[in-house]
Amino acid sequence: MFRVLSRRDEIQNIPIYNGNVNDQPIAILLRDTEAIATINEWSEDNRNKFFPTRLKGTTLSWNLEHKKQFPREPYNDWRNAMKEHFKHTADKAKQKTKVFSVKEAPNQPVRHFIVKII
Repeated sequence: MFRVLSRRDEIQNIPIYNGNVNDQPIAILLRDTEAIATINEWSEDNRNKFFPTRLKGTTLSWNLEHKKQFPREPYNDWRNAMKEHFKHTADKAKQKTKVFSVKEAPNQPVRHFIVKII
């Protein structure tokens, strides 16, 4: 019983994330959440189980759809997909600037050009 109450308290330390522009960037949320998981020695299964309980709004909808497509996805893959999908607008702006500033050199293979963009 004590362990169950303690686990509930551990989960409550994870902030709720909506994916709104005003929320903290997803990278910071995941960093803080993973620190809580590390301190509490959560397994990958526990991370997969507990992290999504703190999602609301668009992030919850995204997670439900994502889990339908990838039901047995490892935690790190889920984290990377979430990080990419809910990338902060400043990061998106940097990426857009990078894409528009890259120029293809004469006779440059398309593959090399694409690598610069990514």
